[in-house]
Amino acid sequence: MTLIEKLKARARTRPQRIVLPEGEDPRVISAASAIAREGFAKITLLGRKQIIESAAADMRVPLTDISIIDSQASPRIEAYAQIYNERRRARGASLEESRDIARKPLHFAALTVAAGDADGTVGGAANTTGETVRAALHAIGLAPGAKLVSSFFIMVIPQRPGLDLGPDGALLFADCAVVPDPNPEELAEIARATAEKMKKSEYQDKVGPVAATGHGFSLPNEMGEAPMNIVFDTPVDPNTVEQMIASTERGVLVTRLWYIREVDPYEKILTGMTRDGTFYVENGRVRHGILNFRFNESLIHMFSNVEAMGTPVRASGEESFDMVAPPMKVRDFNFTEVTKF
Repeated sequence: MTLIEKLKARARTRPQRIVLPEGEDPRVISAASAIAREGFAKITLLGRKQIIESAAADMRVPLTDISIIDSQASPRIEAYAQIYNERRRARGASLEESRDIARKPLHFAALTVAAGDADGTVGGAANTTGETVRAALHAIGLAPGAKLVSSFFIMVIPQRPGLDLGPDGALLFADCAVVPDPNPEELAEIARATAEKMKKSEYQDKVGPVAATGHGFSLPNEMGEAPMNIVFDTPVDPNTVEQMIASTERGVLVTRLWYIREVDPYEKILTGMTRDGTFYVENGRVRHGILNFRFNESLIHMFSNVEAMGTPVRASGEESFDMVAPPMKVRDFNFTEVTKF
């Protein structure tokens, strides 16, 4: 069962009350109908009933078990205005202004959650991320202990031979929408909040301690999402280079790589060449020097094929920053062709 299938199964066991503020949007109406039909949630659409029913009829989608509320004429406006005014009065909001704001669909939807009339709200189909988040922040506020509003996307990666990413192929990417250029402290808070959400799922045992490393540039930047200041810990049982060679039946000893370029930023595939010392290893001994190789290799694939590691040493190159990295023995490294030198 995939992660998406597991989430759907969990939703069916305990359907939550979800308010959709953009209820007159045909895409939202169609989605609401499908959600109600599958029993994933108890849906409320905000909007004018005649427009919503007409759009549903045109698309031939049923509105069975779906509530429709016009936020402009709801009897709950006064109660919601009071909640909003309590939260925003210190910012200068008057009660009359709070009534006007409470009638706006995005704010009305968020206030249903603040009042306990709904379990959640989903928006953003016809409104910007900023507008949607701002309404929730003003009406509901941050969770206890939270310092920052952030978001994450769940990406389910198709499984391939040699590429095993995340439990059931699921990865959480944060923050992709709300905080585009976080500082180190904000990045740590985003990671903590994302991990906390994961701990509430069946994958809680996959979540380890999270802390900001400071080992990367914040995005966007001209370098892209390149890790910086890489420092490897010493393995529990490090091998020497001599031990790695002695345990190798047939292989290649590479002492330097250069002209390294990124080919695929998503699978972290790099291309480059060997240089200044490439040797053929057979039956545990270095036999002779060989011509240099070109390579195309995914870092993800490479690190999953590490058989042995040595003690990290300080290393640098003419095209890279300094790092502390160990010698490694890697099986099935993808060399693509031999150079002429």
